[in-house]
Amino acid sequence: MMRYFFRLLVFSLFLSLVAGSALADFQKNKIAVLPFNLQGENFETEDMGKIVSEWLITAFVKDGRFEVIERKLLGQILEEQQMVEAGLVTQETVSEIGRLLGVKVIISGSVMKLRDIIEVNARIIDVASASIITAENVRSGNVNNLQPLVIEMADKIIKNFPLEGYIANRDQMSVV
Repeated sequence: MMRYFFRLLVFSLFLSLVAGSALADFQKNKIAVLPFNLQGENFETEDMGKIVSEWLITAFVKDGRFEVIERKLLGQILEEQQMVEAGLVTQETVSEIGRLLGVKVIISGSVMKLRDIIEVNARIIDVASASIITAENVRSGNVNNLQPLVIEMADKIIKNFPLEGYIANRDQMSVV
């Protein structure tokens, strides 16, 4: 009986060490969200692209899986690279921005308005290859309904983003 208890104790210590080191090695994916470009006319505010990117940033931070670069730091990098003006941030320049920030992906996009329809398009761009990993969009006939739709879009992006990590323990019911 004592031998069984000792083996169980050693095994549980081993699992806690393995799980502890795996948790210590865990790093959140570092991402950056660029201000969204405005396309169209008669927006309620000229800051609509910044507002949409703020909604996305908040949703990503609340999820807890991502380390999101602060917008002020991102703005400084964009200014230093002289890419602040609309249209200067392209897929080709995204890789350079991403390397400067040390991020894995950059999320960019646009807010478009045509008549009474507002559409938000987001592109998730891999910094290493400068290719679009995935894209999502939402559409609303009313700016008041836009925030919940953008948060819904963020949830879709989060679900499509691949998980990375270590498996410390697995049984029939759970994975750690």
